[in-house]
Amino acid sequence: MASITPLPPSHWQLANLPPEILVRVASFLTTPELGALRRSCKEIEMKLFVDFAREFFTKRQFLIEHESLEALVGISRHPGLASRLREVLIDSSHFSLTPEIRCSRTKNGYVNRDVLLQTGLARDMLAEVFSNLPNLKTVGLRDYDGYGRIRDGPYAKWRSWGWSLFSENYVVDRRPHALLFPMLLSALTQANARPSNIEVFTKKSSKLQPESFLLPRNTSISAVLADLKTLMLDIPTDEISDTDDNPSFACVDVEDTPLRLFLHRTTQLQSLRLNFLPYINHADHPRRPRTRHQRGWRIVDWLGRPISVAAKSAPLTDSPTPPVHLPFLTSLELGKTMVTTADLVRTLAKFDLQSFSLHRICLDNPRPDSIAQDCWAQFLSQLSTSLSPSCRIRKIMIRQPSQGPYRWRVRGIHNGTSVVRFVPEGTNAANKAKAEKLCEIAFDSLYTGRTIHEWLRDMSGLTYIQWPLGHPVRVRLGLDMTTPEDAEEDEDGGGNDSDA
Repeated sequence: MASITPLPPSHWQLANLPPEILVRVASFLTTPELGALRRSCKEIEMKLFVDFAREFFTKRQFLIEHESLEALVGISRHPGLASRLREVLIDSSHFSLTPEIRCSRTKNGYVNRDVLLQTGLARDMLAEVFSNLPNLKTVGLRDYDGYGRIRDGPYAKWRSWGWSLFSENYVVDRRPHALLFPMLLSALTQANARPSNIEVFTKKSSKLQPESFLLPRNTSISAVLADLKTLMLDIPTDEISDTDDNPSFACVDVEDTPLRLFLHRTTQLQSLRLNFLPYINHADHPRRPRTRHQRGWRIVDWLGRPISVAAKSAPLTDSPTPPVHLPFLTSLELGKTMVTTADLVRTLAKFDLQSFSLHRICLDNPRPDSIAQDCWAQFLSQLSTSLSPSCRIRKIMIRQPSQGPYRWRVRGIHNGTSVVRFVPEGTNAANKAKAEKLCEIAFDSLYTGRTIHEWLRDMSGLTYIQWPLGHPVRVRLGLDMTTPEDAEEDEDGGGNDSDA
């Protein structure tokens, strides 16, 4: 039997595989395994570098900790990675100072987070980073880790660089981000960087505070804001305090002015997203005017105010702040606030939008509970007639809409809101049951033969309100066993708040 001649090593070595096959093989490896493969051979490292850099260094998240920022500075100085880093995210989480961390930092010459912030060292390090990144597009602030790290399993997260150094002492910072946001803007100004996107996403900690937007006037920060194309912010609503019961208390405009002036500087803005903390249930505070406790309500009202000739020439130092123009705005996203139908329609019709999104918006119901109406049907109908015939809106997304608040008495006082569903397939029992699972509706001109006006008009007739249990409307329709007299007791003024 003839002997088999072995193939030369060059035929089976990984280094001789075509780059696309080698990349495919590497895609099945975990991150530690990929690192071992890259270190095995210089030729393999070179073939994998482009895809490796695209996966791990296009978007990176860092802590305001000395070790993490030093790594970011090193990446920005790397000749092959600096040009690939396009998104820099700052995580507000931090390490709790334990004896172990203090000892490690003393040996390595690192300082703690408070020293970084109070001495300006964090800003200087970020300024160096931003000045070294020629393709920087997005700067963000967040307080959570992102999913999608498929290489390491379905539940693996993209964590901030450095979290594993002291992972047992890695905690979420629930303090307000009042300092971090202006520090990022100051670092961008110092670096003369001009990212097109600024994003603030917060899930666990406090949102941006009014003082976060208090920036020096007539500085180069205005140049950074003027070049923005996309702005996404998470903003808190107002806290109820005893001073709000005083009719002469007029500081709400003072609280909103920093954000309004900030938006005035974003003259080239094309996409704006404003998320507010979940609206306050004003049924719990019936003696207090609703609008005074909803920053989201007031900001939406202000955004929709028309631009008059006097407003265009009015200085921004005037009080109240003149309405904002935003001539290039094409996308508007609003979330997690209560507004009136009129304010929302006016805001959406003011700008030359191509798309808008409404997420967890609650429309205020101005009428008594016993004759409550479908506010979302009214909103869609009014918007269809308010938009100009030349309207350019091509995409709409409405998620988890509701209306309220309501206050009624059924064996006690109940407060709440009503969830609104859409039944585009009809209003019979089967379709209503199907609508219980639908939390959103969407419009895309590419996939429908209707105009935006026709779609809005059609959807206004396909809303379905899930009235809360015990609500007078449910009683009137025979959906509850409660008697109408019990349900309408609160409408007639019976009882008192002490029964709640």
